[in-house]
Amino acid sequence: MINRKHILLIALVRALNTFSIITFEHPDECYQSQEIAHADIFGRGYRSWEWTTSNPIRGPLYILLFYPPYLICKLLDIQNPNIVALAPRILQVCILTLFDVFFIKWATKKSGIGSVNLWMIMLYTTQFSIDSFARTYINTTEAAFFMISLYFWEKGDDYENVSLFFIGLNFTLRITSVAIWPWFGLARFWKSRNKLRMIIKYLISFAIMVGASIIVDSLYHKRFTCSFVNFVRFNFLSNQADIFGVQHFTWYLDTAIPRMDGYWLIFAILGLWLLKKNIMIDLMANASEILLLSTVGHKEVRFLAKQLPFLILLSGVGVWRCWQIVKKRNLYKLLFLALFSIICSYHVLGAYKDLRVHWRGSVEVMEYIRNQEDIKAVGMIGPFLGHPGISFLHRQVALIFSLDSMKYPLQSLEYFIRESQRYILIYQPSLSQEVLQVLEGNGYKSVIKTDWTLFAR
Repeated sequence: MINRKHILLIALVRALNTFSIITFEHPDECYQSQEIAHADIFGRGYRSWEWTTSNPIRGPLYILLFYPPYLICKLLDIQNPNIVALAPRILQVCILTLFDVFFIKWATKKSGIGSVNLWMIMLYTTQFSIDSFARTYINTTEAAFFMISLYFWEKGDDYENVSLFFIGLNFTLRITSVAIWPWFGLARFWKSRNKLRMIIKYLISFAIMVGASIIVDSLYHKRFTCSFVNFVRFNFLSNQADIFGVQHFTWYLDTAIPRMDGYWLIFAILGLWLLKKNIMIDLMANASEILLLSTVGHKEVRFLAKQLPFLILLSGVGVWRCWQIVKKRNLYKLLFLALFSIICSYHVLGAYKDLRVHWRGSVEVMEYIRNQEDIKAVGMIGPFLGHPGISFLHRQVALIFSLDSMKYPLQSLEYFIRESQRYILIYQPSLSQEVLQVLEGNGYKSVIKTDWTLFAR
């Protein structure tokens, strides 16, 4: 049974996990989260098209969660950019801790395996759990709310209202959860003695969810807005998200899930066989979400964040069963422990690379800019939003983008030179010999060099 010591340990692990991130994986971990909140609270920040289009596809609920840490900084007059930039991670630690605690409670009940240590080991040696999942993506919060709602749902009718509240939050965050919950609702409906009462209750709950979502959207955007309808139109009906890349239909099954679970997937297959009678509803619900998301051309691993608890549950059951078989046989026990250690180490080292090494360059350069008060504007030549934003700098620095800079770096450079731009930041693949010659010919010298290079004159 999980206790206070476990919860404190979980919070400590997640704090170390979250605050150790010094890389930048994807624009959405900044420009769909703290960047918008920073703009709302401090008046400085870049609002991407998802928020400024006439039909916004983003609702404000996730952004509102970032208000408290920023408001505290503002009320206490904390202006140190290094502190303000890290403030949102406090929220992320809380979200991750909630997810872990409720996952362990749920997995213990679902599997009948009461070893908190097992579930903690599985959580913190699954690469996706300690890498992408630890970043400020909306998908992580979506998974946390889903985990809480599922835990209370499976506790029975007495906790149904609590579960429905978090289901509502889940829906308001991202509409994709609609593929999962009908299965759980139908299973309970089938067993219910008062089916009419249940139908009325669920219809009223759904109406409240939709109404609350529209009200929150409209108040934030200051006009009538239904972001979940706009989201469906953009992603599912018109497939406009395809401009960000298209993957084949079965990509989630043959690529995303193996990436999420890593080598634990071997044990997950065993766990699926062992729990098959106890998880049929969960299996159909998760399969429905995967099927729904597979109809969209653009796919990303993090879109399956709600699948993480199910995968770790199956993997943990498989590991536990293997351990029960080999623990009394010394040779097999040693072989199993060796394999277990190799998988753990491989996953943790992979996460360390992504958290501390890979995609680190843009963060280092932006940290340099943050601490140089004489830098007031920077011309950017490279992938659009491929670096932390104003919320990371917490200074009034004009980041001047050129949308075609990756395609036409020389033309973008010549434009910045004509505009007497003193600082120019260039992504390494765009730094051709011809570009270097133009820079040197106009008196520019490199100030800091990673996979992004900052030039000054």
